[in-house]
Amino acid sequence: MLPCLARHSTGTKDFARAMTLPFAFLNVGHAATHFLLMIYPTAVIALEARSGASYGALVGLATWSYVAIALLTLPVGWLGDRMSRRNLMIVCFVGLGAAAIGTGFATTPLAIGAGLFAIGLAAAIYHPIGVALVAETAPGKLGRAMGINGVCGNLGLAAAPVATAVLLAHGDWLGAFAVPGIVVALLGLGYALLVAPDGRRREDQAATGPTVSLTRASLWRVGAVLTIATTTGGVVFTATTVSLPKLMVGFVDTATPAGAGIAATVVLGIAGFAQIVVGTLLDRVPMRRLYVGLLLAEAVALGGVALASGMAGIVMAGIAMLLVFGLIPVGDTLVARVTPARWRARVYAVVYQLSLGISVAAVPLVGWVHDGWGFDALYAILGAAVAVEVLAALALPRSLDAAPR
Repeated sequence: MLPCLARHSTGTKDFARAMTLPFAFLNVGHAATHFLLMIYPTAVIALEARSGASYGALVGLATWSYVAIALLTLPVGWLGDRMSRRNLMIVCFVGLGAAAIGTGFATTPLAIGAGLFAIGLAAAIYHPIGVALVAETAPGKLGRAMGINGVCGNLGLAAAPVATAVLLAHGDWLGAFAVPGIVVALLGLGYALLVAPDGRRREDQAATGPTVSLTRASLWRVGAVLTIATTTGGVVFTATTVSLPKLMVGFVDTATPAGAGIAATVVLGIAGFAQIVVGTLLDRVPMRRLYVGLLLAEAVALGGVALASGMAGIVMAGIAMLLVFGLIPVGDTLVARVTPARWRARVYAVVYQLSLGISVAAVPLVGWVHDGWGFDALYAILGAAVAVEVLAALALPRSLDAAPR
């Protein structure tokens, strides 16, 4: 992972020098968080074949991860503005590792649900705390730093299907969860040993204040748009990523976790790099125009997945995921531009509370629509949801297009 970061951060010598150890840990931690959350949606394919239960019933257990995230995100954001964010990240990494190892020993639906709930509790720490730390110490341009951090999360997401399939093929359920769990726990130990305590946050630290000044009315408008966008985006992101391994089963005409896992990893791996591109564009082009254009393309692509099959379906799914991932830095950068650092963890907590909290409904939605009408209906619904987000984005203040970049 770290060599990958180095290759994609060498646009300028200054940016390469700014690739500090704390920033690298935050990026790898983002990958680890999404990796662990994505293990079960691939493992459930093997569980379905072995247990005989329906996909909809089994995938619903993943809901417990998102219930935990919804419960803890806001309290964590409040804590993040009042205590050491570094120490909270240590809890995040070690907690993720321990929860994954524990889930590996689960043998009943109740135990699996409890394990996934524990993973969600630890994962809830990352986004309000980790993203706030990235914004606070962003190396170089803020948009590009957000893009790199987002790409690393996507790479973890992309690696999970194939890694889980390989571990299941050469081992068992325990290995699929425990092996990555041990690695993430060691990551937490390394972070604790190598990253210095926070100390006092300096007023001259990078990205401490808003970079664009808005009137109170404009701030309310931005808040309303973010509410709609994060709610809709949370449904789309969770539904597409959770359903992708099973979607690939139909597109590649295979019922094996390995085949679906490889196809999902290829799609997610390619799509993951969209955030670097979009993050760089956010530092150069008007934000509002970029946001609306990406949303329009995403709505069309999701509709294309609903209509396509075979190789065309894989291509359309890849385009859709490029846009799903590419849009993530837009919201993170928008928050960083309009909020001061002392409130940032709380604001990110509210944003991710909406986005990840709505995922509680998105996971059972995937199973319910799949078992009732199929994935073509699911992706048509998701495309319509993004069309609503387009209308919301058009209401953003035009002054954002002139924000410093």
